[in-house]
Order: sequence, then structure tokens, then C-alpha cells
Amino acid sequence: MVHPRYAVERHWLHEQYVTKQGTFAEIAAEMNVSSATIGRLLHRHGIPARGRGGQSHRESLRAGDGLPEPLASAVRGPGGADRVRRFQVFGRTRSLNAAAKRLGIKQPNLLTDQLVKLEAACGGKLLNRLVRGERPQQVTDLGQALLEQADRHLGPNPMAPPTLPEPLAAILARHCGDKILARFIAATAFPTRKEAAIAFGIHPDTLLYTIRNIEASVGAPVLVDHHLSAPLRLTPIGHRLMRQADKHES
Repeated sequence: MVHPRYAVERHWLHEQYVTKQGTFAEIAAEMNVSSATIGRLLHRHGIPARGRGGQSHRESLRAGDGLPEPLASAVRGPGGADRVRRFQVFGRTRSLNAAAKRLGIKQPNLLTDQLVKLEAACGGKLLNRLVRGERPQQVTDLGQALLEQADRHLGPNPMAPPTLPEPLAAILARHCGDKILARFIAATAFPTRKEAAIAFGIHPDTLLYTIRNIEASVGAPVLVDHHLSAPLRLTPIGHRLMRQADKHES
């Protein structure tokens, strides 16, 4: 039988098995492979295997003692705590790829596998995934409860994106939200939408579409007047957005 060769870097495997003292089962659960595969990977990378023992397994069974639900069920079992820590990042990004980039994971689909395991442990859906061209992924009520409990009892994950104020957060959560915001900010430097569109080399309706996307995100107008030649004057929420964007950039 020919076994597939998994692209696992030695330093990662060494950290999981030697530094963190993970078991074959725990590391296998992280990679969605068999324990036998972990044994072969250790041998391939020249990492000596420990003797058999159940201490790590017993500790994983007790991991959720004293914690509220759903966190208690989420951390219990092989690899549970690590999955929760990754969800603290995954649940606060706009997409799977964005989360994988922040976590330094080269195989983003591993996060999907871990989300499935985490949802099974918690007994419900934690995240509504990104639909291309529509809304970004959003945490469910159960997912939000897990995030808040994890922050409180395990501590915030430093790799998670910063919590942004509204309405800035709503815009940056959109598909290409950073580009939409950048175009809007640049447009406000011109007297009218017509002059901004000419400077950008785009049709004025394209710029209006950008403004409408901004307003759909924040749920309110950001310009006092949308007519083509009307002065580009910001509403109160438009001014707030500009201040937040300026502070975020600095």
C-alpha cells in the first residue's frame, strides 16, 4: 500500500509533539489524518516517539471542568483548546483565507475541518461562511457566545484582528471593503462626484455604486446629496466614518 506524503514541516510537528506534548490522536485530529500517519511523519522527520501513556488524554477529558457551555464542550477532547484558539481568529475575520493568513496556515481547508469538529462539540453552527460577492462570514449567536467565553477564560488571541468601531467595522467586513473605503475617502477630496469620477477615470455611476455599497454597510446615508454635480458633503455618520478610518490608518 502506498501512503500519501503529507507536506508537514518538521518544526511544526516538533512543536506539537515535543514542545506542547500533544498525543498522536490530538495531532491527527488537527491534521484530519490517522494516528498511524502521525507515527510515520515523526519517523520521517527523525523525531523520537514517546512511550505510550494516557496522561494527556485524561487531562483533555478534564479540560472543560468549571467552564461555561459551549466553551466547556469545545475544549474537552483531543485538540479542543487549540481549535478554540484558532476560532478566536477565524470567527473575527471576513473569510477562511484571511484567517489562514493570520494564523500562518498554508492549507486553509484545515480550518474548515477544525470548524466542523468544533461545531460538533458545541452542538450547533458557529459560523455562517462567506458567500462570494455577498456578505462576509458572520458568527452565529452560539459562535459569539464561544468567542466571548474564550476571551474571558482563555484570554484574547493576539493573532486575532483588532476590534474596530462601527461603522468602520461593517465596511471593512465586506468583500473588498478596504478598496471600497479607500475609493470613497479619495472621492471626498473632490468638490463633486462628477469631478472625482473624472479624476479616477471611471464612470460617475461606478462611483455612485461605491457610495451605495458604503451606505448599505452602515445602514444610513454618508452623503447629504447624491446628485452628480452636488457638493460632496458628508452626513454626521459620514464624518464619523472618516474619523475612524483616519485613526485606523494611523
